[in-house]
Amino acid sequence: MNLNLLHRIRAKGVLKGNWAIALLAALIASVPSLLMQIVSTRVFGNWYEKLIRAYYTAGTAFETEAQQLGLQLREAAPLLVGTLLIAIVLTPVLHVGQRHYTLGLLRGEEPDVTAVFRRLPILLKALGQAALILVRCLIWAIPGVALTVGLALIPSIPQALATPLVWLTTLLILVPVLREYLSCAMAPWILADDPAQGVFASVRRSREVMNGKRMQLLSLFLSFYWMLFMLNLALNLFLGALPVVISMTVGMAAELAVNVYMLTAVGSFYETNVLGQTIHVPGMVE
Repeated sequence: MNLNLLHRIRAKGVLKGNWAIALLAALIASVPSLLMQIVSTRVFGNWYEKLIRAYYTAGTAFETEAQQLGLQLREAAPLLVGTLLIAIVLTPVLHVGQRHYTLGLLRGEEPDVTAVFRRLPILLKALGQAALILVRCLIWAIPGVALTVGLALIPSIPQALATPLVWLTTLLILVPVLREYLSCAMAPWILADDPAQGVFASVRRSREVMNGKRMQLLSLFLSFYWMLFMLNLALNLFLGALPVVISMTVGMAAELAVNVYMLTAVGSFYETNVLGQTIHVPGMVE
């Protein structure tokens, strides 16, 4: 049987009866980024649409809107910077904590929601690991970015070559970055499972175990992204007539549930590929 299917079946079984706490754990881990989104929305609102509309309006409307936006940015700068720093500092360690909770769930320990906070003592280590993974991904993007800049400096490119070159440079950026991200994807799980691990050691271990496993993990991710896409499509179709607040709330709850389901399946992937454990699915012959 397809291994990713087994991971999804196991995740579904583990979450049965534990959805409420799992969703709460995911919500807690998302608080810094949600706070950043709320503040950004309050500050900027629909300023982009206002500027575009003002641009095509005669008179000084565009200049007025631009000045108002600049004033808003100056006034809100401390709040924006503060929430951004909170998100940058806390998000990595809370995500590690959520993985710690998920591993406890997979191992039948029935952890409570406080498990999300039990990795706070390694806040700097989690932040360092996230920064290292980001730097590695950016390094792999350099060749594609360099080619893009080089092509942009060419005075004129034949129209027949323009589109293929755009696709080529896009692939030269996305493919190496995605490959590196998948190679490092198990590092937060390793840190969640063993906080004594070092930043470089956890990333190195992830790269070792993911050799030859990247496509399997990508396939697992894509199965959930496809599920999320279809779910959003159905929600837009059936909830489009409802008030925006209700439709957005239902959509966010559905997205959170899919993310919890995906994270649990990836936790099963971690136990199988990093720890070498057998997938145990109740009611199925292994």
